[in-house]
Amino acid sequence: LIWSFTAGGRIDSSLAVAYGKVFLGSKDRKVYCLNAENGEPIWSFTTGDRVLSSPAVADGKVYVGSCDRRIYCLDAENGATIWDFTTGGYVYSSPAIAYGKVFVGSYDYSVYCFGHAYGVSVSISPSYQGDLPGENLEYTVTVTNAGDLADNYILTVSDNISPSWNPTLDNNWLVVPKNENRETTLRVTIPEDVPYCTTNNITVTATSHADNTINASDSCLAHAILIKAIVDPTADVYAFGGYSRLQLKFDISDIPSGSNIISAKLWLYRFNADNWDGDITVCRVDDQLWGENITAGEFDNQTLTDGENHAGKFTSHGWDNLNVLSQLNVDHSAGNENVSFRLRWMNDNENEPSIGVDDGRFLLINGEAEELFIVFYASEYNGRDPYLEVTYTPP
Repeated sequence: LIWSFTAGGRIDSSLAVAYGKVFLGSKDRKVYCLNAENGEPIWSFTTGDRVLSSPAVADGKVYVGSCDRRIYCLDAENGATIWDFTTGGYVYSSPAIAYGKVFVGSYDYSVYCFGHAYGVSVSISPSYQGDLPGENLEYTVTVTNAGDLADNYILTVSDNISPSWNPTLDNNWLVVPKNENRETTLRVTIPEDVPYCTTNNITVTATSHADNTINASDSCLAHAILIKAIVDPTADVYAFGGYSRLQLKFDISDIPSGSNIISAKLWLYRFNADNWDGDITVCRVDDQLWGENITAGEFDNQTLTDGENHAGKFTSHGWDNLNVLSQLNVDHSAGNENVSFRLRWMNDNENEPSIGVDDGRFLLINGEAEELFIVFYASEYNGRDPYLEVTYTPP
């Protein structure tokens, strides 16, 4: 016999030995810490009931159960309570320690696991942004430590489009204290050549450095909001008394109110021309008269406004376009559902307007005195219909 120690009650627990100390529980409701060399008491801790559980010791802590239904974590050096937890029944079980966690059974038919919890959540603000191709978007990424220990988080970013828009983060590594958060900036550049109205879903994932099975993600949308609309004419050449007028009408009601119209091009295919100097005038038709019973006089009396001259156009066979942005904006801003354009040769006398031919397939500018003759396809002919190309960003 080297030494002995008498507790205040029966000792049913096994002893734990660590750090030159002996730890044990007793039916006198106490946990004892003795000097392993001589058995002298170093400290004792009183629970609320008998201690039948055998203590387990690790990392400077003593874990032990009590019949007061609690599991205790005590400081091995001085017996101070680090934490305790109340179960639903007597704790006869001896704790087991593994993987940084403590496992213990209770008479409430449950097994409990205690330990440090690693956790993380991610949020991105705003969740949606849109702009023109070539522009830069910025989002704020917030990483919150949802665990009970400080942790480092590795951040990765990906998108769901090919080719990738190559989103980047200002910081790919964040150190976050427990119950706090840190921010970084997500940057996205919309490619110049991206198809109109493309939407890209971008995901940021934060992974715990302490436990790489712990991660969280959030996503945001980046939108190339430039829209390119192709509008076919709803009405074209109308013939009156042997000739027709060079006018086209387009339905623009699908362009949302408040949109920023960036460009508007009237595309025509030149079919034939003699002695053409390439000078053409486009006017907006303010009265918007279109109907099966319209007369030539009513047609000619429509008000032409916002005339613009275009030099050097259609000097060769094939497609070319006329910029009609300012004219279209007048009707769109006013909330009109349609826009109409009248084509004239720049040198026409307004009292003798350019005329057309009695054939709905063509638009023709004819200045007899100048021996001028130019023909455009009008509609429904050989796949070369005129059309309006409108590029805009919606509100």
